[in-house]
Amino acid sequence: MSEVTTLIYGGVLFALFAVFLPWLVKRVRYIQIIDRIPGPKAYPLIGTTHMFFGKKRHEIFYVIDERTRRYPEIHRIWTGTRAEVRISKAEYVEAVIGGNKHIEKSEGYKFLGDWLGEGLLTSKGERWFKHRKLITPTFHFNILDGFCDVFAENGAVLADRLKPFADTGAPVDVFPFITKAALDIICETAMGVKVHAQTDGENEYVKAIYALSELFLDRLVRPWLHNNYLFKRSEYGQRHQKAIDIVHGYTKKVIRDRKELLRRQRESNGEGIPAKPEDTGLGVKKRLAFLDLLLQGNEKSNQLSDDDVREEVDTFMFEVLPGRRKVRSGSIPP
Repeated sequence: MSEVTTLIYGGVLFALFAVFLPWLVKRVRYIQIIDRIPGPKAYPLIGTTHMFFGKKRHEIFYVIDERTRRYPEIHRIWTGTRAEVRISKAEYVEAVIGGNKHIEKSEGYKFLGDWLGEGLLTSKGERWFKHRKLITPTFHFNILDGFCDVFAENGAVLADRLKPFADTGAPVDVFPFITKAALDIICETAMGVKVHAQTDGENEYVKAIYALSELFLDRLVRPWLHNNYLFKRSEYGQRHQKAIDIVHGYTKKVIRDRKELLRRQRESNGEGIPAKPEDTGLGVKKRLAFLDLLLQGNEKSNQLSDDDVREEVDTFMFEVLPGRRKVRSGSIPP
């Protein structure tokens, strides 16, 4: 090897070292700071996800619950090479959600992008503020009161489903029953449709919703699936896309149907307010679903596209998914 070649190689190595060293120093310092926060033991590349290896889906939540009990106020985890800080103490949670500064979600929420798009749960910045302003009026107490009968009807179905276990004296896992009841309620209150999740085990939309829930969790605890390229080419990614197509197709159809229904009601009434059921003959209940209110509000402002509406409706579906935990987590980037 000539001296010139040696100098060239040496220069390249020095340049790489000069670029890499500051990043390495910053990374090491970052790790040292994060690890001052209590948390389970982490390993290179896999972080703390080793706690989930070999666990079934329902066992994963036992691990999470046990970890939260062990660190009841705040703790850190490593999802692969990415750190996240989990908070449980009420004062800490209030400090985070009480303002509008920390509205960007943790990295894990990016896995919901293909499904939820940029709905209220996953969006940020100006878009988040705009959508929040449009959606907030749909949660007025007077509107929510109109759905009490929906809660009662589906609660009665839930009670009937649990009745056979009442006098057995044996423990019963009520989680699957509760999630299906919640799915029935949210579909009727959000979209104005009945999916009969509690009684119809073959409903394609319900099965797709459950599949997306499970796949989201599977991906979350497997760092090698965090890369979009690898995930989309895996068996998980193929199943995910199939479920996405079913869910999006169903939601889009519901939106088209509700828009057409509102148009027909507007023509028959001469206004945008839906007629009462006894006047329309269309079988529409007096109460208005979240989707109806969103579509009506958008007729005036025209700020939401059909895809925007779909994203917000799908976001509501995610909020009651089996396995969904109401735990706020913050991702701290390096």
